Amino acid sequence: MKLSYIIALLLVSLNILSQASITGIVLDQDQKPIDGVVVQYGDLYHEFTTSDEEGRFVIPSKHKSIIQVTSMGYKSKSILVSNIQKNNIIILESAPIELSPVEITPVNANKILSQAIYNIKVKLLTKTNIEYLLHIKQIETHSQEEQEFFIKYISYLDKNDPKRKNIPYVLKLIDIEVIHKLSEENTSVVLRNNIFDLGYHLTRLDDYYIKNNFKVIEAESPDNLIMLSAIPKDDKIKESVNYKLYINKDDTSFVSLHFDANYRDIENNYKHSRGFKYKINKMETNIQFVRDKQNYYLSNCSQIVEISVIHKNKKEENLIFYSNSTSIGTNYTQDTSKLKKINGSTKNVIKMCLDKSN
Repeated sequence: MKLSYIIALLLVSLNILSQASITGIVLDQDQKPIDGVVVQYGDLYHEFTTSDEEGRFVIPSKHKSIIQVTSMGYKSKSILVSNIQKNNIIILESAPIELSPVEITPVNANKILSQAIYNIKVKLLTKTNIEYLLHIKQIETHSQEEQEFFIKYISYLDKNDPKRKNIPYVLKLIDIEVIHKLSEENTSVVLRNNIFDLGYHLTRLDDYYIKNNFKVIEAESPDNLIMLSAIPKDDKIKESVNYKLYINKDDTSFVSLHFDANYRDIENNYKHSRGFKYKINKMETNIQFVRDKQNYYLSNCSQIVEISVIHKNKKEENLIFYSNSTSIGTNYTQDTSKLKKINGSTKNVIKMCLDKSN
């Protein structure tokens, strides 16, 4: 084959490849790259990509002739694809969020919250096996009977999908250590039957629950964070609940949540289930994301729940449930193909622990 023919074929191939995608670069007014910019394209803008730390993004050229470019702290832009093909530099104008430590409208607070949750879901770390240590402990306070376990597992996220309510983590079991398990003579029906089921790894993140059950009423700006406070819409429990959500100022990403509630003095708070009635007396939940370069991952998810149970035979039990899942590394490199998949249910994990100990 002649060299001239090979060169011509190569040039044609490169031309076809260049036509298959379009590259753009997003800069601020100081000519500095902006990472994490959301670039939406396609029919109804259902598809998206994000810019890297150099401000660079790539989209298929076959899609709609207009793209939407959005980043918190900047004015959004609609741009013709044909303009990007002529000049691929996109300049975004600054539009910073300014908050004072006073009450703001629920509408504005909710907008900030929605954008912050969307941003963290766009920036979650993918293609990485993150290792966690989970500590589960259950105590029945009358009898002092208890169960306690430590579990190592990994979490893997294949790709970001900010429009999904559920985050499609794949969880796999590494190891189990049983510290305490019930004796053969145990008396606790609650512990023996593993009645209650709680989550230990954050698998759902959206603003639906918050907006439907709480009023996000004010925002403060301590240090580099935006803090949103929320109160329940149910006046009966308004004084019993403390709900704080924290958002990074620099990229408006949701980073942590603190929730604590004391329902002990609220009357007629029992719910009925399978031959017994129960009520939650106290609950505390903490969720924390940390940044890894330009991305985030779940660093900690913990909760303490105190529950009162009354059985059909009038027997009363009080259960304290504790779970704490903490990341211990983002560089798990061992083969995970043979590890057993698990779900985010404590009931499922406790059963696995008990099966191993028998």
